[in-house]
Amino acid sequence: MAADTALEYALRVATLQAILEHRASLPREQPVAGPSSAPSPSTTTSTPGRRSHHDGGGSLFAFDLGSLMGRDSSKSSPKYPEKLLKVIDTTLQRIAMGQEAKYSDQRFRRTAALFWSSTWPDKSFQRQLRESRKIEDIILPFVTTATKALKKEEELADGSWKWELNNQISLFLELLSDSLVSVGPVPAELTSRLEGYRTRLKADPPPPERDKAESIKDADRMSVRSGQAGHAGGTGAGAAGPEGLKGKGTEGVAKLWGLSDEAFQSKLRELHGVCTEQAALEDLKTLLKLLNTEHPFPYGPSDFSDNSQWVAYRAAEVSTLSQMMLLMMQSNPSLTQSSDRHSNGDLSTRMDGLKLNGNSGSLNGIDDPFTYIPPDPRLAYRELLTRCLEWDLEVLKTLPEDEDVSLSVLSQEHVALLGECAMRWRLPASFRSWTFLEAIVDRCEQGLVPPACVHEATGMLARLSQEMSIDTWAAPDRDGLQAAFLRRDICLFSAVESALIHSQNGYHSPDFLEAVSDWLALDAQDVSHPSLQRAATSIVERARVQAYKSYINEASERFEFEGGKTRGFAMAMAGWVESQAKKLNKKFMEPIADGVDVVQLVMLQQLTLWFRDLEDAMQSPPPQGQEHDWEEAFALYRKAQKLIDMGNAFATEPLNFALAPIFEGMVNVWLDETALKTRQWADQALAVDTFEPTTENGPSSSVTDLFDSFRSASNFLMDLRWSDEEQLAAFATRLAKTFSLSINDYCSKMEQLFSGDMRQGDVQQPAQTAAKQKAWIEKAKSTIASLQGERKIQAFFNFTAASCVKLNNVEAARQQLDKLYQEMRVDELAAYDTSEPIPMPEQQNYLFSVKIVLAEGLAMPDGSTKLPDSFVILSDEHGNRYAKSRTIYDDTDPRWDETFDIPVRGSAWFMATIRHRNLAGKHDLLGRAYLRLDPSQHVDLITKDVLLPLDTKGHILLRISMEGERDDIQFHFGRAFRWLKRTESDMVRTFVDKMTPVLRHTLSRASIKSVLKPGGSNPLDYNQALDKLSAAYRSAIGNVEYSIPLPASERKRPPTDAEIETAIHPLFDYLDANNHTLASTLSADAMQSVMAKLWKQILMTVEALIVPPLSDKPSTMRALSDGELDIALKWLKFLRDFFYAGGEGGVPLSVLQNAKFNEILSVRIYYDWSTDDLMEECIRGFQNTLKHKATKPSKSLLSQRNLGTIRARKSAKRALNTSSAGNSTEMIMRILRMRQGTQEFLAQQIQTISVVKLDNPRKNGGRSLNKRFSN
Repeated sequence: MAADTALEYALRVATLQAILEHRASLPREQPVAGPSSAPSPSTTTSTPGRRSHHDGGGSLFAFDLGSLMGRDSSKSSPKYPEKLLKVIDTTLQRIAMGQEAKYSDQRFRRTAALFWSSTWPDKSFQRQLRESRKIEDIILPFVTTATKALKKEEELADGSWKWELNNQISLFLELLSDSLVSVGPVPAELTSRLEGYRTRLKADPPPPERDKAESIKDADRMSVRSGQAGHAGGTGAGAAGPEGLKGKGTEGVAKLWGLSDEAFQSKLRELHGVCTEQAALEDLKTLLKLLNTEHPFPYGPSDFSDNSQWVAYRAAEVSTLSQMMLLMMQSNPSLTQSSDRHSNGDLSTRMDGLKLNGNSGSLNGIDDPFTYIPPDPRLAYRELLTRCLEWDLEVLKTLPEDEDVSLSVLSQEHVALLGECAMRWRLPASFRSWTFLEAIVDRCEQGLVPPACVHEATGMLARLSQEMSIDTWAAPDRDGLQAAFLRRDICLFSAVESALIHSQNGYHSPDFLEAVSDWLALDAQDVSHPSLQRAATSIVERARVQAYKSYINEASERFEFEGGKTRGFAMAMAGWVESQAKKLNKKFMEPIADGVDVVQLVMLQQLTLWFRDLEDAMQSPPPQGQEHDWEEAFALYRKAQKLIDMGNAFATEPLNFALAPIFEGMVNVWLDETALKTRQWADQALAVDTFEPTTENGPSSSVTDLFDSFRSASNFLMDLRWSDEEQLAAFATRLAKTFSLSINDYCSKMEQLFSGDMRQGDVQQPAQTAAKQKAWIEKAKSTIASLQGERKIQAFFNFTAASCVKLNNVEAARQQLDKLYQEMRVDELAAYDTSEPIPMPEQQNYLFSVKIVLAEGLAMPDGSTKLPDSFVILSDEHGNRYAKSRTIYDDTDPRWDETFDIPVRGSAWFMATIRHRNLAGKHDLLGRAYLRLDPSQHVDLITKDVLLPLDTKGHILLRISMEGERDDIQFHFGRAFRWLKRTESDMVRTFVDKMTPVLRHTLSRASIKSVLKPGGSNPLDYNQALDKLSAAYRSAIGNVEYSIPLPASERKRPPTDAEIETAIHPLFDYLDANNHTLASTLSADAMQSVMAKLWKQILMTVEALIVPPLSDKPSTMRALSDGELDIALKWLKFLRDFFYAGGEGGVPLSVLQNAKFNEILSVRIYYDWSTDDLMEECIRGFQNTLKHKATKPSKSLLSQRNLGTIRARKSAKRALNTSSAGNSTEMIMRILRMRQGTQEFLAQQIQTISVVKLDNPRKNGGRSLNKRFSN
């Protein structure tokens, strides 16, 4: 039944098309007015500005151009697809080149070439076409170009160019129509409009001669009468009978249904009286009427989700139907003949004559309200589409295999037929597009068309959706589209499943790759529909099975080749898995669908199998001789890590493959070998070091080489990207301990080399410093040598560049170690407890820091007045030496300020031995003291001062602190920093020690006395300065000093500032000479350290001139007079200004004017006070002093684990010094030591300070030892 209905109405539409084509081929008819109508002036007269309607061909062109302009300004003009411009461009080019047989007319080719080369490429013209997308914007410029070109041809000068223009416009409209068909589905309104233009342009043949105009007029009148007669008959087909209804369209429909000639003729006879132009016009009128009723056709308000969409659809439908009716009336004016007197050219009068608002013609009770529209146009259209596709598919089978065919399958004739039926049946492009997709998918499922045809149909839909948003479609079309899409997805996704199952090579086969490509082209990732989900599950399982089989086959071959599951076997299989993943990734660059990723599925399956083989390979014993070949193992580790990274790149969740348990043993082997190698790193770095700076004021090569070795090892460990952070912390701790020991070794060797430089007697100075030093140094050497012997020439030691470079090395090592600290993520890894279980207290290791501060009251064992050259040795009860200090020359109260680390287990006794250094023979014993290092006495971790009496004479002051020895990464870095810092401090101290004799001999009480001698107002030259130094040395070694009494006038006059400063000019010159060497070689930080230490020594030297050290023992030092005290304090200010150097590269004032500097200057306040007043002031400031001592920042290893913590501790220390700067209790006690009867008071105060420090640890900071080191 559906097939018969489709045949009936498709044939009717084709018949109507044949009638219209037949009418277009007849001479044009002009209706005449009836007897009662008066001629209109517009039709009987002609003016220069307006031509008569009967003025030959001119009326035709005036009508068409005017109508096109009217269309151009219409807001509802349908838009052509964007792709049409490209098709037209290609077609025009081919026409110009003579490659289009259909458009081979020479004049048309010339016009087309001119249009394509001049007007078409204009940018503004192309922009207008892209923006408006109206077909009239293409036609009108072509008409203009053709008119200009034809008027220039001499052959057409007699006016016949107008008829040629008519022909060329008709060809151009046909070109546009063909181009639209090749693009795909287009709005029916656009096709109808082009067809109307083509109909209007089909005019009568031109007259053979110009003088036969009268015969043409007679023919026109006869044609009019014939048209009137035809209109009265109602056929609208002129003299055409059933034979006149035959055409390509009707014959095509007959072929589709397989009608015989007899049946075909019979059908035409039946339709002869039914299919008329008037009937087509009535169908359009009926459709317009229905749009104003409650039962519109073919869509109603209920078919749209929003009323505004329905209103827009209805307005567009009214406009389209009205335009179609207008075109029909213009083509056949007899359709609108009436008895009114309105002019035939008055279109508004013609439309009023239709009486569209009448109530007649209701559908109620009428079976067939339309002549050309079937009862169910959608069903009829689908039947027609099915027959068109079947016919064209059969035709395609007969074509040669190498001939290109259209992916849309349909021939142009069938496309035109379907388009005409859809237009007459009012089926929108939305319905036609999804119906076509559904039909193509159906044939793809049957294997009749390839998936490319499905994509072509999908592309047509996409292009249509750009013109007509899917949201504006009617609900039935949207539902039909979704159903078509689902069926399309199931079809192509099932093809993927089928290709994977039936292809011999599985996911490597070309068929599977092609099926996946076809599926991915849809960009449809959602497979939640049950049918799609079933196919997805099947694909996943099948891919896993194929991946498993592929791995097993390859592993079997490798197993036989390698002779077992060796590391070589694992490496080869890893390479194979990687290559398989890369190949698949090139083929399948994106997942097939949600949860269906071929690369991920295959790689995960094969990685799971490979990791089992990897574990077996690492557990199997390596070949003989390769037991410690960790390089192969780590190459395998990196390969495994790379495979995991690749897997994670494809996986949706991180892969859970544990490498740590497999390779933990190999990391420990590597750490053991690294620990053995580090013992040679320091020696190898120093062996090739020439101690020449590699950069200006920089270090030499050894520190760079050493830390390159460290960094190579640390980078190797950190680049492993070990997954177990706690295990990585344990590895890093072992490596940090190795680095710490190597740094200790480097520091020891560097100190030995530095000490060798410092022991050189006569060194060659750089040329730039030698000239500056020569004058004063030679005199100083000769003078001092004559006074103290050759051994004391070292008092005027001059420094070498090599010794400065060694100090730079230590400073650079601290900087490099801090960078290494950050690179190894020490603070992060320290959060993990990697230490062994804490042993019993008696078995635990403890680290004591013993600082040898000073000694007082030393005397030579033979009772001589010679000043001792003392040094200290710390040894345990078995005689093992743990520490040895430097030698302090010519001082009964030496100050060493050297710190040593002593590890102990439990408590232990140590002996501090002080000896006098002899140039030859055994060193003399000056005294011994005994010390017990007991951890139980230091659980509060507070630094304690211990004053030990010597078994001979005098005493020694030690400062002791303790912390538990820990096996964690921060502890080892802290120890390394401490070793470097102490090495640096020892070197800096050695620099200062070499200058100390000059400081002591220049800043002495003898020099003060020399300032107060007669003639002190005159400037001193260098010889006078040396004489003063000689006098000072004679006084120091016990020579009697004689002075000549001054006259009364000279005794009353105090020395001037110039005289006071002149006394220390030799010191300035000496410092100038050596500072030049230091500044030109030392780094900025090292130079600041030396200058700060030197300034500290100067402060101590000046302080020693004024007051004795703090002690409860009696002092033989007498107090200075006011004049002597003023000289000492002015020296201090002169030296401050010298070091500051006006702020240009000198020592900052914040360093120079420190707490000790201010404390020395404050001595003037208390120096003349009475003893009782001093005691009272001391008691008032006592509590503040104790608070300052109790809150001093700790100096543990953890507080020195990197440069950041070191700087923080120094800042805290400076803050405390600043807050306690106003407390002069200690200075007052030192002044009291020079007063008679104060020993008991001082002993009580010093004892109280020691007890409070022991019993009152820092608040909120004194945790017990076990609590502090148990985490």
